[in-house]
Amino acid sequence: EGNTVPEVCAAVLAQPPRPIESLRADLPPDLRAAVERALAKDRATRFPNVAELAAAIVPFAPPRAQDCVALSPLSYV
Repeated sequence: EGNTVPEVCAAVLAQPPRPIESLRADLPPDLRAAVERALAKDRATRFPNVAELAAAIVPFAPPRAQDCVALSPLSYV
C-alpha cells in the first residue's frame, strides 16, 4: 500500500506480502504455499518458470480451467 506509485513500488520491493490467509483463510495449504513461493522476494525461491507455477496451481483450478491448461503447451512440460 502507498499513496503514490513510487511508494507502492518501494513497498513491493522491501516489504513482505500480506499473509494470504488474512485474505483467504480457506485456501488449501498447497495452494497457499504456491502463492507464497510465487511472491517470494528471493528470486531463487520463486518458481523458475511459468510452467512450474502452472503445474503447482492448476490442481486447484475449476475443471474447465484445468481443461484449458491440458490443451496448452504447458501440458508437456
